[in-house]
Amino acid sequence: VNAAKLSAVSATRVNAARLSAVSAARINAVKPSAVTAV
Repeated sequence: VNAAKLSAVSATRVNAARLSAVSAARINAVKPSAVTAV
């Protein structure tokens, strides 16, 4: 049970890292368009 909990926690951490990376990539992609719009 403890091993299952650890694997679940690590999985959620990986998913969170992926989401943060995707959001960061989106922000970087939006920045140039915002600069050109101004």
